[in-house]
Amino acid sequence: MPARRSSLALLTLLGLASLGAPCVQSRITAPREAQLVPDSELRVAATLERKYAPASVALEIDGADITAAIGLTPPFSDAGGVVVVSGVPVVVQDFDFPVPPTGPWQISLELVGLPEGAHQVEVSAVPTAGGATASFLRSFSSVEGFSLAAAELPTAALRVPLNADGGKHRIASVGGDVAGPAVPLSDGGSLREGFVPVAEQQRVGGTP
Repeated sequence: MPARRSSLALLTLLGLASLGAPCVQSRITAPREAQLVPDSELRVAATLERKYAPASVALEIDGADITAAIGLTPPFSDAGGVVVVSGVPVVVQDFDFPVPPTGPWQISLELVGLPEGAHQVEVSAVPTAGGATASFLRSFSSVEGFSLAAAELPTAALRVPLNADGGKHRIASVGGDVAGPAVPLSDGGSLREGFVPVAEQQRVGGTP
């Protein structure tokens, strides 16, 4: 009986320990799926369970193996270089792949100069114990900076007619993310329309 009780106690402790341990899921954490990112700079990050062999990890952008192209073997940090992605030289910087004694593998890097268009990140790895290669995919699009800024504007502006006041006020197209509530602006009688910057919310009357 004492031996049985000891076994039950050990199983209970192991069960409690497993409940308290954080659940790590292998996945790409950046960029987000279908995210629009500026072509100037892109952050790529992934988390992998410890069951995968670090030396087997490959991080690819549109089929270009970033790790192999630069000639890196983990662990490494602040690595960089130039890799051709979709026919365009892309700068890799701040490439980190530490191999800590505990916890999951964390991989991160920044890409500068990625060509515009649709792209795919793929992180693959082989379990240390052997078995099939696991692959994790993430699709995103790189766009020119101005296009990205325009995408952040409201898709449909709300035309708000302001008090005429003898023709002294403009008509402003006001979007929820741009300004609100509507603000009357005076310009001596001429009538114009446009987006009202948030800074104008405090200005009522007078020449902007």
